[in-house]
Order: sequence, then C-alpha cells, then structure tokens
Amino acid sequence: MVIFPTIILMKKKVFLLFLLLLLLLSIPYSKGAYVFVNKSVCDVPITYRLGIIDNRFNVSADEFLKDIQESEEIWEKPIGKNIYQFDPNGEISINLIFDERQELHSKIDSLEGQLKGGKSTLDSQINQYESLAAEFKQNLAGLNEKITYWNSKDGAPKDVYEELKKEQADLQSQADKLNAMAKSLNLETSQYNTQVGSLNKTVDTFNQVLQGKPEEGIWKPAEKRIDIYFSFDHDELVHTLAHELGHGRGLEHVQTEGAIMHAFTNKNTEASGDDVLAMSAVCVKNYAKEYLRNKSSRFFYGGPKNP
Repeated sequence: MVIFPTIILMKKKVFLLFLLLLLLLSIPYSKGAYVFVNKSVCDVPITYRLGIIDNRFNVSADEFLKDIQESEEIWEKPIGKNIYQFDPNGEISINLIFDERQELHSKIDSLEGQLKGGKSTLDSQINQYESLAAEFKQNLAGLNEKITYWNSKDGAPKDVYEELKKEQADLQSQADKLNAMAKSLNLETSQYNTQVGSLNKTVDTFNQVLQGKPEEGIWKPAEKRIDIYFSFDHDELVHTLAHELGHGRGLEHVQTEGAIMHAFTNKNTEASGDDVLAMSAVCVKNYAKEYLRNKSSRFFYGGPKNP
C-alpha cells in the first residue's frame, strides 16, 4: 500500500518535467526563449577584485591588475568571450600572499646577484693578476739573462751594475705586490666559495619546503579566492594566474605538458589545444540545461530550491 502512491507521485513529477520541456519547445520563435535556451554560461563574466597584495612582493596594485588582465586574455582570446571581468566588488578575490617560499626565493635571487657581481669582479682581478704575473716573469727572465751575461764577463761596469741593482729592486717591489694580490684573491675566492655554499644551502631549503607546499598558487572555491604565494618571473606569474582562473571557471587539470591547466607550473602564456577544448566544453553549457538540471534535481532528489 505504501509503494503504490510513491510510484504515482514519481509519475506526476516526470509528467511535470515533460510539460516543462514542451513549454520550452512550444515557443521556438520567441526571442526571450531563444536567448534562454542558447545563452552560454560564459556570456556572463566571473567578476574578481584585488585582495591582499603584500608589499614585500614589490608589486603595485596597478601592476598586479595588469598581470591578471594579461592572464585573462589567455582564455578570452581563443574563446572569443569576456570570461572574466575586474570589479572592485567582484565575487572572487585575488591575493599575493608572501610566505616562506617567496622569502627563500628572494634570498636566492639576492645571493645569485651577489655571486654574479662577485664572480665578475673576481674574474677581472684574476685576469689582472695573471697579466701582471706574466709581465713580471718576462722582466725577471730578462734581468737574469743580463746578470748571467755580465757575470760571464767577470762583472759589469759600475753604471751597468747600478742599473741592474735598480731593476732588481723594481722587480722585488713587483713581486711583493703580486704576493699581496694573491693573498687578497685567495681571501676573496674563499668568501666567494662561502657565498656559493650559502646559496646551495638556501636552494636545498627552498626545495625541501616546496616538497611540502609545491603550489605557486591555489584556487579556494569555498572562499572564492585565488592566493598566489610566490613566482619566479612575470611569465610564470601570468601562467599561474591563468591556471587558477581556469580552476575558478570549473576547469580540471589536463595531461598536456606545458598547457595552462597542466598540474605543473611552467612559463607558457598561451593556451594549448587541450586548454581551449576544456574551456570550450565549459562555455558550451547553457542556462536552459542548467535550469532543467536544477529543476529535475528538485523534483527527484530534493536538490537546489532556487532556479
């Protein structure tokens, strides 16, 4: 006795859904109905706003906004729709969150800059030392040759002897300077090697931290926010922003290496074929289908109450 009314009720729901479909099909020449049936979900852009921008990134709000807008174009140009739109009160917040990874990355950049400058200076000093050492060696060989010659002659005249003595003193002064330069170069080389060791240690720490927190950015659907934690350069930042915006539109990861929606970050700033297909699949959804899906969910499963 309990099952029979339930079946009747289910048939009524199917009948009501059938009537709804007939209603949509019965007005094919209505402009409003045509728009309702054919309008893409991508016809209404997702709005976003700027959230937290940590000043330690050394990026202004205007610069960050331009980066985001550049990432928009990666999707909007091939799809041909305004998929995203900046709005000071937009639904999604996009944030630059400075954490340990960006701090370590900044330190690595600083150390690499110091090493680059230090190596350039060190190379210049080494080249100078080697040039002076070669000149000293040549002058010393010339002096020894003169001394050997005059010794074979049972001694040099007084004026030649004084000249040789002066030349010998000059070479001794050159030798002292070369020895001082060598000590200085050894010290600077040691300091340079210490900096190299510090850089390597920092890189190791950075890699260890990345193993625990590998994401450069993340889409948080429950909070409707995108957080960017660190970035190596402009192209990588734009790529990461485009990737998270893709997630914000409902895209999943694709298998194509180098794609915007590939799981691993890269510096590509152009949507791949798989990226475009994925976004097109999202944008082909229309409001009528979503409406009917919600209605059917409400009829059969007690789903969403709002159309």
